[in-house]
Amino acid sequence: MKRFVKLNKYDFTNASRTKRELEVITELTEDITVFVRSNRSFEYSTTEGYRIVEQPFITISKNNKSPINIIRNIGSWCSLIRKQEADCISCHDIELLLLAWLANLFSTKKALLIYDSQEFELGRNTGKRRSAVTTWIIKKLEGFLSRRVAFTIAVSDTIADQIQSIHRLKSRPLVVRNIPNYWDLDQPSIESTRQNLLTMLDRDPSDCFLVMYQGALMAGRGLETLLEAISLNKDTTLVVLGGGSQEY
Repeated sequence: MKRFVKLNKYDFTNASRTKRELEVITELTEDITVFVRSNRSFEYSTTEGYRIVEQPFITISKNNKSPINIIRNIGSWCSLIRKQEADCISCHDIELLLLAWLANLFSTKKALLIYDSQEFELGRNTGKRRSAVTTWIIKKLEGFLSRRVAFTIAVSDTIADQIQSIHRLKSRPLVVRNIPNYWDLDQPSIESTRQNLLTMLDRDPSDCFLVMYQGALMAGRGLETLLEAISLNKDTTLVVLGGGSQEY
């Protein structure tokens, strides 16, 4: 393999799983390009040895709902992917996999596709309930594309088994966990940070159990239940770290 392309939907500064994948690829080739959805067009190289290309992604907004705009946007990305003449393309989710597959259709040089399923797509929490029609379309699309990739990557054994069973795949997806590499922890620094945080919250560090939620702030994550549970114990403090809509 000479040229590797990664299609990523979001900034992956803190995405240990994506970084782990790229670490492996840097041992196989020096020609690595990562495309990231962004509001700007920007390109730069990293110290890890790959090139980052930020590009505006397909957006459906109040000013961009017409089929012509959507088709033009898809065509623009397919053209961008095809110009890379990649030997292998790893896709962050089903939408990006569809773009890579479409780009392959009109390319004389077919790239090997990897479906990097970073969520259980059929059970993805989108903040609102999917309709039965939408779920059916996604199931059919994922099954169709999963049979046309070199292999699929899943985040856990349970999801890997589910994907293989639902789509009746011959090969079980490869499991790559969403966990960071091993760190040597600085316990004095950790304790100091904990004490400073609880002191700032007017809590006694010596008599308080600290709980932290880290992730998206949205419905379906169990946050309401967590708040109720925390409120039942006066010696417990909750720190919520993440972003979400102002309405939620």
